[in-house]
Amino acid sequence: MSQAQNSGQEIWLMDYFGRFLHNDPRHDRIVAVTPDACPDGRPGLLLDIDPLRDDAPFALVKRESSPMPLPHIEPVTLNGLAIAIKVLDEDGPYAECRDRFFSSQPSGEVMFDRSHCSGWEFYAPIPASTARTLFPGSGFILRDDKDNVFPAPVPETGHSVLVAGRTYPLDTVSTFLTQLGALAPDESARLVLPPLGDHPEMPVTATHLHG
Repeated sequence: MSQAQNSGQEIWLMDYFGRFLHNDPRHDRIVAVTPDACPDGRPGLLLDIDPLRDDAPFALVKRESSPMPLPHIEPVTLNGLAIAIKVLDEDGPYAECRDRFFSSQPSGEVMFDRSHCSGWEFYAPIPASTARTLFPGSGFILRDDKDNVFPAPVPETGHSVLVAGRTYPLDTVSTFLTQLGALAPDESARLVLPPLGDHPEMPVTATHLHG
């Protein structure tokens, strides 16, 4: 079983604007949507990784089956956690986009026409258990040692995340988000947010109120 087919190992793709790549089943097209707009709290497009698939170890998979094919892709590693997504198709509807990169637009449209990789062409592959901490209704709350209560983390533009009043680069806070996502419903744990600029590390008590 490939990683994307195992619900515990699904990989979701967060764009530069804090949205997730999604296949809109109504129009059968790839778009970028905010977490609160994902149907049932899950994006409809997954990154599937299968090392045993020699010809195409990386692939995009729709959560709901629909006729329009997805482009064959290759991830290009960038700095930090980000990747660019290159189109490999030699024929079919994406042939004219070969060797071009995905690009999320501010409108939520996703294009396949970029010849270079800069900010908007970056995507962060995030395991579903971690990504869910960024979704409304996740049930996570944080409490610091002064008894201040903070809501669940919120994705922001520039592959950053607002956590406990601080805006962190995603790669800086990824370990914390992974630990948070590992909490079972009704479980609490003592976690530590990393230092940020002039702010020292911050111990917090994280609680997962429900599933």
